[in-house]
Amino acid sequence: MKILLAVDGSSYTKKMLAYVTTHLEMFSGDNEFTALTVQGALPPRPALRWARKWWTSTTPKRPPRCWTRWSSSSAGTT
Repeated sequence: MKILLAVDGSSYTKKMLAYVTTHLEMFSGDNEFTALTVQGALPPRPALRWARKWWTSTTPKRPPRCWTRWSSSSAGTT
């Protein structure tokens, strides 16, 4: 049996999970539990602030070596 459990972190959720785990004999032997939680979208300004913080934390401070330009001595050779 497939059972979908809505989880929001409240005390009711904790009680529900405790009840389900202690009363597994009520269900058939081949149970499949899925916990689902939903988070609302961030408003535009906090989302932009989060994206900027993430971008600055993940981008390198200087470009990688493969992005460096050819030296002037190798530019004129054919």
